[in-house]
Amino acid sequence: PGGHIEPGETLATGVLREVEEEVGIKITRKIIESGKELYVYQGKECSLRPFFIFESSFSKGSPFFLRQTLVLFYVIKLPADCSSIPVTVQITEVDSYAWISIHDIIKIFNKEDGVVKGRIVKSGVTEPSSEIAYKQLHPVYPNDMNE
Repeated sequence: PGGHIEPGETLATGVLREVEEEVGIKITRKIIESGKELYVYQGKECSLRPFFIFESSFSKGSPFFLRQTLVLFYVIKLPADCSSIPVTVQITEVDSYAWISIHDIIKIFNKEDGVVKGRIVKSGVTEPSSEIAYKQLHPVYPNDMNE
């Protein structure tokens, strides 16, 4: 999932909103007495943390127009086996998804060659497990939607 932070949102609440909107996974944020934030999926604690941050800058053909974006990637660890987590993709936003290990994420960000098992979504229908090349998962900014 990806997107942007809405006015008044924290980074964490924006991440949780995008995850729910784009893949249908509802994670709730709770503040306990000590002020610590807890994240809960299906009644069990899970973790949410920033993993990778970079700045994206580009101009739209004019040296006087420069758009800068801070891009953050988060890792969410859910207290369930990935095969038991129902995923409902927002077909206007998501064309494929994969459950990716930290090991594979590091290889993807290092732009190494390889594949992960994932699911391709075509016309709203999720196909059986298939291989998705790391290079298909490389973050590219700006994207076609200038996000």
